[in-house]
Amino acid sequence: MGHSVIKVYSRHRKFGGYTSLGCWRDSDTRAIPILEGTDSLLDGDYQSRHHAIQKCYQVALSRGFPMFSVQDGGQCFGSADGLNTYNRYGPTTTCAEDGEGGAWGNEVYKITG
Repeated sequence: MGHSVIKVYSRHRKFGGYTSLGCWRDSDTRAIPILEGTDSLLDGDYQSRHHAIQKCYQVALSRGFPMFSVQDGGQCFGSADGLNTYNRYGPTTTCAEDGEGGAWGNEVYKITG
């Protein structure tokens, strides 16, 4: 008898210093406060920002936040209580595979170190 290999994929991906909690819907009344323009790492057009996830992580980490999120190709969000609010509007499938969220979709990351 042969053996089968089943691959299981999860949106809970791990990276150095943070883990993805998946893709979550946003609204005009934001689930997580926006951080754009609050740090020199987050200046300019977020959709053309290089290393958007890493830069958002660095800003959130420097403020002692336990989480951050990236939306719409690089827009950065984060807060001290974001782990309690990120899922306010439920899950969505609008996030791109690059981890930089999607239209009204936050790719949410928990900071692990």
